Amino acid sequence: MARSTPQTPSPQAKLVQIIKDLDASLIEKTDDIHLVVTTIVANSALLFVSPPGSGKSFLIENFFRAVTDATKPFVYVMGKFTEPKHLFGPVDVLALKEGRNHVITKGMLPEAPAVFLDEIWKSSTAAANSILRVVNERMFNDGGGERKIPARAFFFASNEWPQDGELGAIFDRCVIRKTTGYVTKRASRSQLLRKMDHTPAMATTMTLSELDQCTADAMLLPIPEPVWKLVEEIVETCIAQGIRPSDRRLPLVGKIVRAIANVHGATEVNQDHLEIHSNVLW
Repeated sequence: MARSTPQTPSPQAKLVQIIKDLDASLIEKTDDIHLVVTTIVANSALLFVSPPGSGKSFLIENFFRAVTDATKPFVYVMGKFTEPKHLFGPVDVLALKEGRNHVITKGMLPEAPAVFLDEIWKSSTAAANSILRVVNERMFNDGGGERKIPARAFFFASNEWPQDGELGAIFDRCVIRKTTGYVTKRASRSQLLRKMDHTPAMATTMTLSELDQCTADAMLLPIPEPVWKLVEEIVETCIAQGIRPSDRRLPLVGKIVRAIANVHGATEVNQDHLEIHSNVLW
C-alpha cells in the first residue's frame, strides 16, 4: 500500500497556528493578538491606547519572528524632537557630494515589514506629516524617486487619546483602535512574577509570500447577505446613538471583517466576526 504524502498546511492554517503559539505564551493578550494579526492581514493601521510596558511591541516583534524571511519591525518612540531622518534614515553625504540626493534607509522604516511608533501624539509636525504620507500611500521618496515600502501594517501607541488637532489625520487613519492594559488576574501576575522569559516558542513558521497569500485569500472570503444586513443594522444603531462612522471608514468594514475571519480560520464571514466593529466604527 502506497504511503500518503503529508499535506502541506495552507498559509491560513499556518497563520492560525502562529496565533495559537503566541496565545500560549502571552498572558491575557488573546484579543490584542487577534487585532494585531488582523491589522497585518488587512494591511491596515491600529492604535493602542495603553500604559507603558503592556507588551505591545513585544507582541508585534514576536509575530514577525515566525515569518522566516522578514526583517524586524521598525520600532521607535516618538518625541517633539523626532525628525523624518530618525524614521526614514539620514541623507547619504557621499551621494550629496556627487550632486545626488539619496537617503540611507537600511534598518529604517522604509525597509521594515511592519512599523510600531510609540508615544505617537508626541510627534513633531514634520515627523507626523512624513508618517501620514507613508500610511496613506505606502510610498516613500528616497531621493532617487518614489518606491513602495514593504510595511504590511502600521501600529501606533500612546497612553492617552489625541488632544492636538494637527495629529487628527493620523488618528483618522487608525482603522482599528483599542484600549489595552496590564494583566488583570492574580494568577496572571503570578505567572509574570515566576517566569523570567515569556518569549513565545514559535513552533510554526511562514514566509512573507505566504503572509501575502493570507491577505489575498482573506479579501476573497464571501460575506453572506444576512451578515451584510446585520452590518447595516449595526451602523444605523451607531448613528442613532450619536456615533457617526466617517465615509472614509465605512468602505473598510468589509476588508477588516474578511481579515479577522481569515485570522480565525473561517471560510466565510459570519456574525461572530462582526464583534470587531467595536474597535472600528466609532
